[in-house]
Amino acid sequence: MLNRSVTKREVDFTKFRIPIANVDIGEEEADAVAQVILSRRIREGLTVERFEEAFAQYVGVRHAIAVSSGTSALICAMLALDIKPGDEVIIPSLSCSPPANVALGLRAKPIFADIEPKTYNIDPEDVKRKITDKTKAIIPIHYGGHPANLDEISELCVSRDIILLNDAAEALGARYKGRKIGTFGLVSVFSFSPNKTITTGEGGMITTNDDELAEKVRMITDYGQDRKFHCIVLGYNFKMTEMQAAIGIIQLKKINRILKLKRRNAEYMTKLLSDINGIIPPLEETYCKHAYMLYTIRVVKDFGLDRDELMKALGENGIQSRVYFPSLHLQPLYTRTFGRVKLPVTEKISKEILSLPSSPTLELSDVEKIAQIIFDARKHRSS
Repeated sequence: MLNRSVTKREVDFTKFRIPIANVDIGEEEADAVAQVILSRRIREGLTVERFEEAFAQYVGVRHAIAVSSGTSALICAMLALDIKPGDEVIIPSLSCSPPANVALGLRAKPIFADIEPKTYNIDPEDVKRKITDKTKAIIPIHYGGHPANLDEISELCVSRDIILLNDAAEALGARYKGRKIGTFGLVSVFSFSPNKTITTGEGGMITTNDDELAEKVRMITDYGQDRKFHCIVLGYNFKMTEMQAAIGIIQLKKINRILKLKRRNAEYMTKLLSDINGIIPPLEETYCKHAYMLYTIRVVKDFGLDRDELMKALGENGIQSRVYFPSLHLQPLYTRTFGRVKLPVTEKISKEILSLPSSPTLELSDVEKIAQIIFDARKHRSS
């Protein structure tokens, strides 16, 4: 019997003066949704098509297919790529669970790779060690909005005839050597949950330049049909609603401002934290442009408090922070299924990382408040 002690949402977001994520959403989105509702066409209409077209243009690809969530996007992508039982899919362990869960649900095997210690992204050298003749796909995830090493990963995929499934859920707006992140790989997936760069409440998108793959994905999102009541592939109902798309259209119009504000706040936070011993701010490689979906620090030994103690101090002062992410390969589902895998860099860093508020709605005074609490927490411990 499963031991489930939590049966409802346990976080009271009202107790945080500064939440970890706060959506930049308002009257424009409300008006757009109201127009859809009053039209009485709330599903499979022109609004979704408009959102898809605008998103494809923004990313710089031929096809964008809107779906109900980022996880739905992964399911559709893996089904379209014909990932089957026994196939191996290499993913970083410092990740939310959907890439591994979806692979496992298809009876494929998620292979956890270690991460690079500076960017917290999948380590190409460890990926090389994990490739076998069963490897079907590699899924880089772009931790927190910082692009993974796409040159090396792309080269590995091409040389070994492996699919690059680009999980860009955290990285909309990021760039790698001048290219937008969604243009890499055979297919990319995005998420629009509330903590992402733009939101539709829930929702996701699949992008590709491959015409045949795009057609297959569209069928998978619509029960596997090529026309009404004519199923030719395995499919489900993963369609996005018109209301979600209406929000997405407005959000996409705001994306440059959102990214600019997130960068401003991140750069100011880094400036304030850089002189605090034991705090390591996030890195931005010179050839990348970080989207700062997350602003993640590391709390190391010199700080005087451990990560959890700092998290508690922030919470007591009305600042929400969160661990993105515990090591996925150590979760009970995966240790029970595959045994204990050792990933030393992931295991070390996952015990030190703490994501701070990074919303575009933050004022510079909020950033100063967060930095001051961190400074005071260290000062009080050392005094």
